[in-house]
Amino acid sequence: MRPLFALFATLLLCTAALAQGDVAAERAMSASIVEGTVTVQRGDGSAQPLAQGMPLHEGDVIQTGADSRLEISMNDGSTLRLGEKAKLELRVAPPTGKAFAARLWLGAVWAKVHKLLQDESFHVETENAVAGVRGTEFLVDAGGGSRDDNLRVYEGSVVVRDHGSEWTHRLEPGYELSVRRGVRPDGPKPFDPASERQHPLMRWVRERPVHTPDSPDRSEPRAPKGEHQNREKPARRQRFLERLHGR
Repeated sequence: MRPLFALFATLLLCTAALAQGDVAAERAMSASIVEGTVTVQRGDGSAQPLAQGMPLHEGDVIQTGADSRLEISMNDGSTLRLGEKAKLELRVAPPTGKAFAARLWLGAVWAKVHKLLQDESFHVETENAVAGVRGTEFLVDAGGGSRDDNLRVYEGSVVVRDHGSEWTHRLEPGYELSVRRGVRPDGPKPFDPASERQHPLMRWVRERPVHTPDSPDRSEPRAPKGEHQNREKPARRQRFLERLHGR
């Protein structure tokens, strides 16, 4: 009985370890696109160039150089993209995936967040404000103290507040909010969609859409509906005539 009990206990421990590994893998983050010069400083203080496919963890500080860009993919379907000369700190990214928080010190970050469950949260903060979302697409520009921070919403809604919770604004799609340290913002205002063409990060986002496993392969144009059947008809007719004449 003792060997059987020991085997059963070992199987339970292995199953628990595998389950924990599955949870961690489910919420894993990695650098899915790296263009130009991107570095990552790990939680232990070590720094290294960030290469495509490398995993990212809580405590990592990521910096992009001039004319450089980065895409971070999460296995739950959420995506972050950093523009040039940006600095982003991954502050809260536990394996359970219930909460995520990042600090944008400088530059621009675009996020496409999957629809969160009731007990999940997703926050991006700057020196002047905190943006909380529940499944949306938005852009945050951090001026780094010398300029205003700016936030734009494209899908869903974003709740923005200052660090002291003295004011709160809710942004809907097509609206932006500018925030300055020590100044209560007037409120969300509609932004000009044409101005997106002047934003380097947003041009890259629109020109290179996020690829998901469910996305159709756009490497070749798809034939219009019915065109495939129309191409088959002459071939079928030719085969019928050949059989009819005994060829």
